[in-house]
Amino acid sequence: MLLTMFESAEAASFDCAKRSTSVENLICYDDELGELDVKLSKIYRDIRNALPKHEAESFVSTQRDWLKVRNGLCTSVYSCMGSYSRRYIELKQILDRVLLKESIINAKTNDEVDYPLFYNYASKFFLDEKSSFFREKKPKHMILEVLPVITQLPEEIDKQDSIVIISSCRIHSCDEKSGMLIDLDTMESMAFVLHYIDEYGELSFSKFENERFSMDGIITFIYKDEAFLNKNREKALDYIKSKIEYNLRELTVKERLIKSKEYI
Repeated sequence: MLLTMFESAEAASFDCAKRSTSVENLICYDDELGELDVKLSKIYRDIRNALPKHEAESFVSTQRDWLKVRNGLCTSVYSCMGSYSRRYIELKQILDRVLLKESIINAKTNDEVDYPLFYNYASKFFLDEKSSFFREKKPKHMILEVLPVITQLPEEIDKQDSIVIISSCRIHSCDEKSGMLIDLDTMESMAFVLHYIDEYGELSFSKFENERFSMDGIITFIYKDEAFLNKNREKALDYIKSKIEYNLRELTVKERLIKSKEYI
């Protein structure tokens, strides 16, 4: 009876007739788990084929390590489903980064970048449920620093060797900027926001039409890795300053660290 149940499952990334381990038995026994196995195998191949050879070799090694962990965790269909689901999410994020990198490298103009992938990447940077930025949930900085980056259509892409800066207009003004600096070699990044305030600290740019010589500028860097920020700060500052068209009374640079609480 058990053999018949195993053979009834149609979806798996391998030939169930040749199954030889308890984990393979579980995969062949359960249709949903078998479908997950197929999906995971496909996304794994997509990533491996898209990566340069030296990166692909490292990626294959990490997948082998995961298989060893999987074999220890998969004592039931339930536990196996959890292991597969977590790994699929991890691989989907890796694939999105690989495809975004390829899109940016090949883009000659800003509208040739795959922006759904960019928005997903930017959203993950800010709104990862593990991050301190997400847990603070302060409406003011969420509106000023998050929404412009993840909702506004980027207006410019600036490539400097392996560094790319993707910027967009702020929600209420194209004189103000927001965006991300991404290292294409590592896909590490940091975000930035440029906005203006009056002497009362008001942020509405519409008030400055007749008072453009009494504004202060504020640049906020949002980052996860201090070494990455320090390495790329001047490059980002030079870019942002080149977009300032007004005589400012003062330009202040602020920093906001996003801390991450890793899963246990």
